[in-house]
Amino acid sequence: MLYGAAHRGQKVFTLVAASAAAIVIGDALESAGDGTVRKHTPQAVDEAGAATFNVIVDAVVGYAIEAVDNSGGGTTARLAMRVA
Repeated sequence: MLYGAAHRGQKVFTLVAASAAAIVIGDALESAGDGTVRKHTPQAVDEAGAATFNVIVDAVVGYAIEAVDNSGGGTTARLAMRVA
């Protein structure tokens, strides 16, 4: 297994899973848990207190510096991002 350590602001290439939501330049990215990244979607917070939510701090791993639409793709796609 290959891995690397990146520094904040460094440009790295990563993978976007097949059939993932479209990503545009500037989108925040988070780990998909399988070695790929996906568009970060912050969880809604219930202000009334009727529900319990897990809040993930520092979930953003980077920001897209190119756009990719892999929503109809059958394989992973490569994406350039800046490390957060």
